[in-house]
Amino acid sequence: MTVYGKKGSPAEKYAKDNGIAFVAVTLDVPKVRSAVVDNDTITLRFDKVDGAVEYQIYRKVGKGAFELLDTLAPAKAGIYSDADVEEGSRYTYYVIADGVNACSEFDGATVTSVHVPMRRSCANSTPRCFHVRPPSFVR
Repeated sequence: MTVYGKKGSPAEKYAKDNGIAFVAVTLDVPKVRSAVVDNDTITLRFDKVDGAVEYQIYRKVGKGAFELLDTLAPAKAGIYSDADVEEGSRYTYYVIADGVNACSEFDGATVTSVHVPMRRSCANSTPRCFHVRPPSFVR
């Protein structure tokens, strides 16, 4: 007999406690196709996965640890906008698909990193003075 289910699920515990073989069922890992910075928002586009009932978006800032940023229903999956970003910071993302009896596993290959550049505004830039001189033939 073999029990199939999510890694870390009650099914796995049952199989282990009763000496039964357990096989973790996994979903494909959603691949992040793009991460685009536009003003103060990073927009992620990622693949939907068959069997997913939700998608978990994970993010780390700089060299920090990954934290769960948001959870999306399949109807809203495929695109995610992160508006909680700061100029000059690097953000790294990955997406996990979770199903009823399976989930995708973080494989390290599907991580996407993006840097939010500093924007220059007229108020923050050094003013320059340009002197326009008439040509020498004009008097």
